[in-house]
Amino acid sequence: MTTNQRPPSKSKVPVKNTPSRNSNWPGAFRDILVASLNKGQFPIAFALVIFGIIFWRMPEQELSKFVFNLLDRFENNYILGWFFFLLSLFGWYFHNRYVVKIHCNEMDRISNEKIELQNKLLEIVHKQK
Repeated sequence: MTTNQRPPSKSKVPVKNTPSRNSNWPGAFRDILVASLNKGQFPIAFALVIFGIIFWRMPEQELSKFVFNLLDRFENNYILGWFFFLLSLFGWYFHNRYVVKIHCNEMDRISNEKIELQNKLLEIVHKQK
C-alpha cells in the first residue's frame, strides 16, 4: 500500500532565533502607539506624552509653583471648564470602548451568520449531487 506521505526525516530543521519586535525601547514605544491608534486612545496618549515632556523639562522650583497654582485654581473654581473638559474626555474614552465592543460583537454575529448560510448552501449542493 503506497501513501503520498513523506517518511519522517531524521535531521531536524534548525529553528531561526529571530529577535522579538520589542527587543528595544523604540520598538516597544512604537507598538504602544500603534495599539493606541487601533483602540482609539491616541489623543490621550499624545496629550500625556506632551505633558510629560513639558513637566520633565521644567525646573523643579517652577514645577512646584505650577502644581500649587493649579491646586489653588481648583479650590477657587477658576478652572472648572478644564474639569468638564477632562470629564468629557473620559466620557469619550469610555463611549469609544463601548462602541468598539458593540462593533466587534456585530462583526462576530455577521460572521457566524455567514458561516451558517454557507454551510446550508453546501448541504444543498451536496444533496443535489
